[in-house]
Amino acid sequence: MTVQQQSRFSAEDQESVNKLLQGYFDSAIEDEGNDQPFVASGTQAERDRIWTAWTNCRNVDPCRFWVDFAREPEAPRVQAPVQAFIHHYVQNSIKERIVLGPEERTMVRTLNSAYSVIEVWRRLVASADFKVLRGERRALRRSEKYQEADRLFLRWEQEGEKRDGPAYLIVQWILVKLSPSLNLEINSLYVKVEATAADIIVILLALYQRAEDIPTTPLTRMSFHAAILLGCTGGFRPGSLMDTLCRQYTLSIIRNPDDRTQRRFIVTPNIGRNKIKKTQMTCKYRKQKNVAYSVPLVPFPVLCLVSLVITRALDMGALDTPYQSVHDLLYRLNLGRTDRLDIPWKEEFLDKPLFPLRYSQFLELWTRCLLVVGCRKPIRPYALRVGAGARIDESLSSALRNYIMSHSGAIFEHDYQTGVVRPNLASLAFGPKAVSRDETLFNELRNITLTRNEGAPISVSEEKIAKFQKRNDITQLRAMIHASTDKSEKNRLNKQIKHTIDTCIKLQLDADRQAYFKEADQLRL
Repeated sequence: MTVQQQSRFSAEDQESVNKLLQGYFDSAIEDEGNDQPFVASGTQAERDRIWTAWTNCRNVDPCRFWVDFAREPEAPRVQAPVQAFIHHYVQNSIKERIVLGPEERTMVRTLNSAYSVIEVWRRLVASADFKVLRGERRALRRSEKYQEADRLFLRWEQEGEKRDGPAYLIVQWILVKLSPSLNLEINSLYVKVEATAADIIVILLALYQRAEDIPTTPLTRMSFHAAILLGCTGGFRPGSLMDTLCRQYTLSIIRNPDDRTQRRFIVTPNIGRNKIKKTQMTCKYRKQKNVAYSVPLVPFPVLCLVSLVITRALDMGALDTPYQSVHDLLYRLNLGRTDRLDIPWKEEFLDKPLFPLRYSQFLELWTRCLLVVGCRKPIRPYALRVGAGARIDESLSSALRNYIMSHSGAIFEHDYQTGVVRPNLASLAFGPKAVSRDETLFNELRNITLTRNEGAPISVSEEKIAKFQKRNDITQLRAMIHASTDKSEKNRLNKQIKHTIDTCIKLQLDADRQAYFKEADQLRL
C-alpha cells in the first residue's frame, strides 16, 4: 500500500502562507534588519546625552543636517555645523575638580585626547543614524528608492589600516586640524602593560600576607582570588568573572594515568563570553558562548583554583554527596569501572554564586593590592588580559588563541601589544648565545612589579586628614547642613563632604607616594 505524503504547502494553506510572507516583508522594512543598535545601557545614556547637546544647536536643523551630510559629506558648507559643534563641545567640556592647593577647587577641561573626541563623534553618528537616517531609509525603501536609501549611511568602514566612509572625513579633520588648534593629545595617554606570572604571585601573596592593609571579608577575598586566577589563565574580561555560579564549575575525580591506584581532583570552569552583540549570535556561536577548560591541583596554594573551588563548595554544603571532607571526596567516592566521576551540585545551589563578587569590589581590591605591594603607577585590570594573551600567543595556535580570548587575530595584533616590545631584539640580531644568557633577564623585565617599593606610604596621616576637615569648602558645606531643615538635602550635603574628604585623601596619598619614590631613587644614585 502506497502512502501519499501530504505537501507541506497545500493549496488550502496558500492564503495563510501569503499572509505570513507579507507580514515578514512588512517587518523587514519596518525593522531594517540589523539597523537597530545593540548597546550597553551606559553607552546608550552617553549617546543620548551627546545627542541632546547636538539638538540644542542653533542655526541648523539638527535632523535635516544628517540627510544633507550623508548625501554631500565632502561639501565644506555641510561639514561646518558639525565641526563647530565638536569644537564647542571640546572647549566646554569643563568640570570642577577638587585640588589640594589653597584654591581648593579648579575648573579643568576633560576632553584632552583626540581619540576621546573621535569617540564623541562616533556616538553622535550612531545616534543620528538610528534617530534620523533609519527613518529616512525606511521611507525611501517603501517608495522603492533603494539606491537613494543606501546612500543614507554614515558608518565609516574599517578594514585593517584602511578607513573609508562619510563619517571618517570628520575623523580626519579631528586628527589633522582640530587637534593642533585645541592641543589635543594624539598619542595614547595609556601605555599597555602585561601582568606576568611573577606579578600575579606578588599580588596574591600580598592579598593574604598583608590582609590588615587590604581589608575585606574572607568570602570577598576568596572570590577576588578566584577571579584573578581565572583572568590570568584564560584572559577573560572581568565582566564575565563576576558572580560566577556553581553550575559554571565541574568538580571531578580522575584516576591518575601515571598511577591508576591514585586519584586526582580536576576543576573545569565554564566561563561565559561577554561583549557579543545579539546580531552576532548566529548558529556558529551556538557552541561558543562559553569557554571551558580543565585545571588540576597546583602544588602552590596561591595559584590553585581547585583548592578554592573545593573549599568554597564544602563551606556552602553545595555538593550532592554525603561526603563533606577533601579526604572523603577523593578516596571514599566509588569510581567503579569508570576513570572519571563528576561530583554533582545540589539542585538548589546551581544558580547561586560560588564566588560572589561585584566589579566595584574587584576594582577596589585590585587597586589596593597594587598600592600595598608598592607599584609606582596605577595599572588597569586589563593587564591581566594582555598578559594572558601574550602567554597563550607564545604557546598555542592563533586560532585557539582567538577562540579563548573571543576576538579576531587583527584585534589581538593591534590591541594586545605592550608599550615595550617583549622579546630581546638584540639577541635576534647577534645569535643564540645571547638568547640563552639573557632569557631570564628579559622575562624579569616584563614584570610590572619589578620597580615596586613596599616601603611607599599606603595611607595618609591623621594630622593631614584633620587639616582637610578645616578646608573652606568643607566648612561651607557644614554651614549649609546646619541651616537646612530638609533631611534629604542634609544627606546630599553629607555625601558631598565625604566625597571631598575621600578625594583629598586620594590626592594626598598619590602626592606622598610620588615624593617617596623620587627621594628613594635619588638616595640610590
